[in-house]
Amino acid sequence: LSPARSLPSDVLHEIFYHCLPTHRNLIISASEAPILLTHICGSWRCIALDSPRIWAKLYIPIQGNFRQ
Repeated sequence: LSPARSLPSDVLHEIFYHCLPTHRNLIISASEAPILLTHICGSWRCIALDSPRIWAKLYIPIQGNFRQ
């Protein structure tokens, strides 16, 4: 059993938060946190999806002109 599997979920929540980039906005990319964290294993997916703090600053670019 990997040592990471024995970490409590609150510790993993904190580690996941510190995996986020600090020098720019979060982007939706499978090669970066937080999306990458959901692809490691089922338990990490559940923990990441249950961590609102890591999703709170996600930048979603909107294309197009929505002015009326």
